[in-house]
Amino acid sequence: MKYYLVGDDFKRLFLEDANTGRAIFYHLGDNKWYEGTLILWKNRVGFDESEPLDSPYRYGNGSCMEKITEITKSEAEQFLGKRIDIEEIAEPFNKTDGPY
Repeated sequence: MKYYLVGDDFKRLFLEDANTGRAIFYHLGDNKWYEGTLILWKNRVGFDESEPLDSPYRYGNGSCMEKITEITKSEAEQFLGKRIDIEEIAEPFNKTDGPY
């Protein structure tokens, strides 16, 4: 499991399964985990879906990228203010829908 803080000013916590590449993120507003693989991927590659398919700005678009910082599990738990419960994160890791 890898732990990331994503964002420039407003940070979000992402957990990524190193074996599958699937990711979830914690929504501080409602205190729930959600599927976040696509969000993390878009940040890594700077994907801008509003650009035309043949646009040189569709991928690698810096305006679509936020800072990604890998952190430890302990730092992730400190960010949340609570322990990361394996049972709590199992369901969102297995979901295929959710806010992307």
